[in-house]
Amino acid sequence: MKISRRILYFLLLSIILCSETAFAQSSYILDSLKRNVRTAMHDTARISALCKLANVYAVYEHKDSIARRIAEEALQTAKQLQNRNEDLNTAYYQALALNMLGISFRYTQHDLRPLAEQYFRLALQQTKSIHDPRRALQTQALIQQSWFTSLRFRIDDHSNKDRVLEQLRHDVRILLESQQAIAERLNSNALRGQVLLCRAFILTPDISQKTVLALQAARLYEQSSDMEGLASILSFVGFFSQIISDDARAMHAYKRVVQIAHENNLPRSLGIAYRAIGDIYAKLIDTNKALEYYHRAEPFVEKYDVKTNRIELLQQIGTVYVQRGEHEKAHVYLEKALTLNNDAGYGLHIIFLSGQLYRQMNKLEVSLRELKRGRTIAEQGSANKPKADFCFELALTHQALAKALDTTNGRRALYSQHLDTAFAYARRYLALVMAGTPSAPTPEQLLAAYSLLYEICKKSGKRDSTLHYLEQTRTWEKSVFATSKALEIAAMDSRAVVDAAQAKVEALEVQDRLQRAIGIAIAIALVALAMSIVLLYRRNNERRKATVLLENHNRLLSAQNKELENLSAEKTMLMGIVAHDLKNPIAAVRNLATLMHVESGDDAEAKDISRHIVRASNQMLDLVIKLLDNNRLEEGAMSFYCVAIDLVPSLESIIQRYKTMAAEKKITLEFIAQQASHVALVDESAAEQVFDNLISNAVKYSPLGKNIIVRLTARNDVLRVEVQDEGPGISPEDMTKLFGKFARLSARPTGGEHSTGLGLSIVKKMVEAMNGTVWCESELGKGATFIVELPRSEENLKILFGKE
Repeated sequence: MKISRRILYFLLLSIILCSETAFAQSSYILDSLKRNVRTAMHDTARISALCKLANVYAVYEHKDSIARRIAEEALQTAKQLQNRNEDLNTAYYQALALNMLGISFRYTQHDLRPLAEQYFRLALQQTKSIHDPRRALQTQALIQQSWFTSLRFRIDDHSNKDRVLEQLRHDVRILLESQQAIAERLNSNALRGQVLLCRAFILTPDISQKTVLALQAARLYEQSSDMEGLASILSFVGFFSQIISDDARAMHAYKRVVQIAHENNLPRSLGIAYRAIGDIYAKLIDTNKALEYYHRAEPFVEKYDVKTNRIELLQQIGTVYVQRGEHEKAHVYLEKALTLNNDAGYGLHIIFLSGQLYRQMNKLEVSLRELKRGRTIAEQGSANKPKADFCFELALTHQALAKALDTTNGRRALYSQHLDTAFAYARRYLALVMAGTPSAPTPEQLLAAYSLLYEICKKSGKRDSTLHYLEQTRTWEKSVFATSKALEIAAMDSRAVVDAAQAKVEALEVQDRLQRAIGIAIAIALVALAMSIVLLYRRNNERRKATVLLENHNRLLSAQNKELENLSAEKTMLMGIVAHDLKNPIAAVRNLATLMHVESGDDAEAKDISRHIVRASNQMLDLVIKLLDNNRLEEGAMSFYCVAIDLVPSLESIIQRYKTMAAEKKITLEFIAQQASHVALVDESAAEQVFDNLISNAVKYSPLGKNIIVRLTARNDVLRVEVQDEGPGISPEDMTKLFGKFARLSARPTGGEHSTGLGLSIVKKMVEAMNGTVWCESELGKGATFIVELPRSEENLKILFGKE
C-alpha cells in the first residue's frame, strides 16, 4: 500500500484553520491569483494576494524559489505599510508573509529545511502585536500548524538512531500543547480535532491508537459542522486502516468520505477517496474496479491535487494497464506521467519517479542517468530510505539493460557487467534496509531484496549464490505469509479497540442521564437480590439435583463445542490454503496465458492452446472465489456497508459487459427502467455481484435466438429488479433446491459454459444481508424470472457515525 508523503500533508493542509494563507486550490487558478496581485487596490489586499499566490507555488507547483521570492515581496510590502503607519493590522500582515516564507523552505532540500523554523518564530513574535485578541490567537494557531508540518518533514529525514529526532519530537509536544491551549481559549472543536490528529501522527506509534484519535477528532469536526475537515479526518481513518491491511474498515471510511464530499461539494476530497479506493482494489487484483475508481479520481486530481500526486495517479493507471496486457493504453498514461514529471521540477522524489517511469517506458539509458543523479543527491543526506529506494531501482534498471542485450554477438562482457552492477546495487539495498530505513526492515523489504538477488545470480550462472538466495527467498516468503496473518489479527484487534473507543465516547455523552438512573437501578437490584435469596432458600434441595444434571449436561455440551471448534478451525485453515495457495497461482497462470496469447503472433496453435488455458484458469478462479465468498458469508466475516446507490448506471454497465456473449448466441439483451434514476440503499460491490450473477445465468441458460429483459421499477419503499429469460424454465422439483449450496439442476448451460452451483446461494445470502428479498417465478418450458427487491427508504437503514 503506497501513499506518498505529499498526499499526507495535502490532507493535513486541508484541515488547517481557514485564513488568507491557508489557501488550498490547484495550479489552474494561477492566472486568477496573478491578476488579483496586479489589480489590488491597496497594500493589504496586495499582501493577501501575494501570500495566496506563493502558497500555490510552494505546495501545489513545487516551485519553492518562486514562492520564496513572492513571499519576500509580500513581507517587504508589509514593512513599508508599517513604516507609513497607515494600518493598525500591519503586524497581522507581516505574520502572514513570514509564515509564507517558512512554508517556502518547508518543501525544499533537507539542509535548508531548518531555516523554515526561524521564520515561523518571527511570525509568532509578530502575532503578539495584533490588536484583536481573537484574530491573534487564530493566526498563532495557523503558524503553529505550519511549523508542525515542517517538523514532521524533518522527522522523516532522520532515522530512529539520530540524536536530533528526540529534540524534534520535544518541539512538536510544545507546539501541540500551545495549540491545545489556543483551542480551549477559542472554544474551537475543529482546532481540538486538529491537535488530536497531529498527536496521532507524531506521538502515537500504535496504529490502533492512531485510529482512535482520528475518530475522536472526526467527532469534534462533526460537532463543529466542519464537513471538509470531517472528510479529511475520515481519509486518515482509511489510511491508518490500510496500513494494517484492514481493507474493510478502510473501504467504509473512504466511501463515507465520498458521501460527505458529494453532499457538501468537496471535489478535493472526492479525488483523494476515489484514488484510495482504487488502491484497495488494485491490491486485491481487481483491475476492473481499480481502473474504474482511478478514472473517477482523474478529473478531481487533475484540478485540485499537487503535481506529484497527479504524476503518481497516471503511473498507477499505466501500471494497471500493463498488468492487463493493454500496452498501448499503458504507454499513453505513462507518457503523460513522464511529461508532467519533467515539468514538475527536480526534487529528490521527482527524480526517483522520473527514473522509475523511464524504466517502465523501456527508456533504460535515460532511466539510469536520472537514478544515478538522484542517488548522488540522496547519499548527501542522513536518511537511509531514499538511498535504499534508489539502489533498488538502479538494480532493476541494470537487470533490464542486461536482459535487453543480445549475448550472441560478442556482447557477453557487457551483459555480465550489467548483471554484476545490478547485483552490487541489490546488495547495497539489502545492507541499507538491514541498517534501518529508519525502522527495522520489514519481511516484504527482505523478500524483495533476496528475490532480486536470486534472479540476478540465476542469470549470472552463480550456482552457489543462486541456491543461497533461493533459500532466503523461500524463508522470507513464509515470513511474509505469517506477517499477513498477523496483520489480519492486528486489524481485528484494532477494530475492537476503535469500537471500544466509540462506545466510550457515546457513554460519556449520556453520562448525566446514567447517573440519575443509578439510584433506581440499585434499588431494583437490591429488591431482586432479596427475592432471589428467598427463592434460593426455599428451593435449595431441588437446585442441588438440578445443578448435578446441569453440570453433566454442560460437560457434554463443552465436549461437543470443542469438537465443533476443531472442525471450524480445520475448515478455516482449508479455506486459507485455498486463498493463499490456489487463488494467486491460478491468477498467475491466467495472466501468463493471456501474455502468451498476445505475443504468439500468427501462431494459430499457440493462440488456441493459450485460449483454452485462459478459459480453464477463469473457471478455476471463479470456483475458488465463489468458495471463499460462500465461506465468508457463512462465517459472518463479509462486511456490508449500505449507502445510497443509483442502480441504473450499475445495471447498464453489467448488461453492456454481457452483450458480446449474448450476441454470440444471437440473444437480444434489453434493459427497461421505469425512470432515469433509481436509488437504493445497498452495498455497491455486493449489489453488482448479485446482478452480474443473475444476468450471466440468464445468458448461459437461454437457447439461441431468444430474448432477455431486465426491468427496474419502484414499488412503495423498495426497488424491484426483474431478470426475465425465455429458457427452458425450472421444474417444481428444482424450485425446492434452487438457492441451495452446490445445487445441480436439470437445466444446463446452452453454450457449454461453466457453472459452480454456488452462484444463487451467494446471491440469496447477499440480498438478505442488504435487507432485501430474492425469489424466482417460473413455469416449465416458459422461461424464468428472477426477482430482487431492495430497500430504497432511509427508514429501512440506521446509519450511525462510523458504524452501521
